[in-house]
Amino acid sequence: MGSVLKASCPCGYSADELVVGGGRANFRTYCGAPALCQACHTIGVVNYLDEQPACPTCKGAVMFYDAPKLRSQGGPEKNR
Repeated sequence: MGSVLKASCPCGYSADELVVGGGRANFRTYCGAPALCQACHTIGVVNYLDEQPACPTCKGAVMFYDAPKLRSQGGPEKNR
């Protein structure tokens, strides 16, 4: 099942609609997930199941938000 996310960041980035997940007809081939583009520094929804996921804007390499590099190092208390 898909979901619609709203994102905002203290740096000023915001997005009103990020449609993520998959549907009943394509859940084995498509799972849209938020990803950070390492080239153009945008956030977009990319197919998590692609062998070589790419930015929808510039086709650059992306990093999904479950990447260890993007995880918090200190827990919620340290990141306030």
